[in-house]
Amino acid sequence: MSIKVRARIAVIRLNRSAFFHCLFTVYYHLAWLGFSRATRLLFPEMTSIRVHRGYSTREWEPGISDIDAVLEIRELSPRETARFIARWNKFYTLIKAVFPILGEIIIASRAEEELYREWGDIRAASALRQTPANPELMEAKTALDLWTEALHSHTQLCKLAISNTCVPAPIAGRALRKCVLDVARHCAALRAYPPLGHIGSRLETENSLAGPGQPARPELGEVLARAQDTRSDGARMKELAQLACAHTANILETEAVSLRARLTGFIDTAPTAPLISPEPEQNAAAGRISGILKDELGTFFHSAVFDNVFGSFVVLNQVPGDAAELARGIAILNGMTARHLSMRGAIFPLGPVSVELMGFGTYGDDPLKLAAPERTASGSSPFVCNQSGGRPPLSAHRRTFFGEGEAAFPSAKAPLLDALYLESLSHFLRTWRGLLEPGAGGAIYAVSRAVALWLYFVKKTPRPCFPLQPLLQTFLREKNLPEGGLPFEESLLLGLRPRDIEMIAVLNAETLAAAPSVAAMRAAAENLI
Repeated sequence: MSIKVRARIAVIRLNRSAFFHCLFTVYYHLAWLGFSRATRLLFPEMTSIRVHRGYSTREWEPGISDIDAVLEIRELSPRETARFIARWNKFYTLIKAVFPILGEIIIASRAEEELYREWGDIRAASALRQTPANPELMEAKTALDLWTEALHSHTQLCKLAISNTCVPAPIAGRALRKCVLDVARHCAALRAYPPLGHIGSRLETENSLAGPGQPARPELGEVLARAQDTRSDGARMKELAQLACAHTANILETEAVSLRARLTGFIDTAPTAPLISPEPEQNAAAGRISGILKDELGTFFHSAVFDNVFGSFVVLNQVPGDAAELARGIAILNGMTARHLSMRGAIFPLGPVSVELMGFGTYGDDPLKLAAPERTASGSSPFVCNQSGGRPPLSAHRRTFFGEGEAAFPSAKAPLLDALYLESLSHFLRTWRGLLEPGAGGAIYAVSRAVALWLYFVKKTPRPCFPLQPLLQTFLREKNLPEGGLPFEESLLLGLRPRDIEMIAVLNAETLAAAPSVAAMRAAAENLI
């Protein structure tokens, strides 16, 4: 167990004492004061700094909660943006070593924040939700946003339930509570919608689940009560997380079935993606995994999509169903991760309709993320392995579809597709400067989303982010760039270089200018002059 984990456990336990709670509160205040003042001093580009989410509420807890912040930055040139990101990464690495409780830092310009407030996720509290120009569209988007927020929490819970190692019980118990309550409160708001009323806090939701009278979901109240057992060890907490994961998968699927019916008029068939066949040994490996999934999961197995960079999901036949039986299937999945290298990444068990909604929602900032390879549509094979490109480094990213599969995954159609792309754009613009994952995942995410969003808004050309090689080839052609190597190709192996960051900054500025809501705001401003 690392020193960092031991320190978190100690803080959680000592926080029960009023003296230590006061001491930790002072430490959090000092951390925020030190971070905010150092940021203002060293980065004059920042026009405002404010605390965000957990630490700004009454529900933050030392040892569990991070200090998240939103930083507003003035408009920078592409070259200034590249220099800023290099300086910021060094600064944040150093200050986080001093204050490890610092968390998610969002960096966005005023125009990007305006786009987020207008078309962002459910936390954006958009004024458009109150007086929308298209009530049917905003109702569909808001309902999907509520469900997607619950999905995010379910995927975090899955990481506790399916992993190579057990998370220490004090940390796992609190993370489990947070995830379960977030699923419950957003699904409760979805069931009551429309209208969009108050989304209950975690404490309010916990009281409704386990309070006096008839609890809303007694099975979740029981899970939360067991999560507070201080005698549990990591293994028992993982078993509880598997049961909790079964409950949340059931809830998500039940709500997905109802929501799918609401969205009927906004749903179309997703386009297929180009198929780039891998080397024979990769196909052989996929064939072995196909057999393993069917043999070990048995009747649980429905289908799966494995992505070796961004995580995988397995569709289970028993969702929704008996939670104890479903937890047994999730435990089998957990055991498989220890025996098979291809299952070492994040794996999310879901129901079939949940996968449909995840596929065309904004999860991952790609509303066409489940555009299946052409061969899948024919149903001719129990698996199809697709590469992101025909040569390294692109070929290292693979996505494999297992199971007999549906004819095609659905996607949203206009105008909902426009709204989902606007939401994806608003999220990407707030995260790409300071929240990219290290390694290949962050570079692939930044390049693919910047290019796909530019193609959608500037060239009116919808393309899935995977596979990346045909996406970059389309970009090369539409941008009228000289023939030769694909743009950004070296970045996927070595990380984003300054010239790549400059190119992404140029694309983002052009995309933001072409986005309908921004164009409308600028036109309105010009009419007032």
